[in-house]
Amino acid sequence: MRDLPPHVREVIALARGPLLDGHGDVPGSYRPVASLAEARAGIASGAWVDLRSDASGMVGAAVLAAQPSLGVRGLIELERSIERQIEPALAASLPPAYADLAEDITTDLGKAAVGRLVGVHTVFERLLEAYAAGALPCGWDGELEDGILLVYVPPTR
Repeated sequence: MRDLPPHVREVIALARGPLLDGHGDVPGSYRPVASLAEARAGIASGAWVDLRSDASGMVGAAVLAAQPSLGVRGLIELERSIERQIEPALAASLPPAYADLAEDITTDLGKAAVGRLVGVHTVFERLLEAYAAGALPCGWDGELEDGILLVYVPPTR
């Protein structure tokens, strides 16, 4: 695997924690949800799944536009190589109450890292900011580029 720049390694390092401990302020426009149950409902909603899928497509398109020789297979391998670095760190740091969300969180962090490789800022960068503040992104209100992030801010540990 090729050497990753510091701003990408920073995303991978975030997986080491602390995560989901409510330790900071979420930057930018966001709206908190009242409970973990409400956050889980938002994460499972079709609207949230669709938004993350659309944003994922934007990241992939930007990477392929910036590095066309990479191709789709190369893009998939790049994403997997980054996720393979995130997964063990996340498994060690994620509080047990959120273990079932590890795959989603890995994907979010991985897409943010891949976006950073080519300098594209998508919704995943906003999700990254929420995770860095100890919050759980769980929904979106509004249009993809102009909306408000919904987050669950766990009680501080």
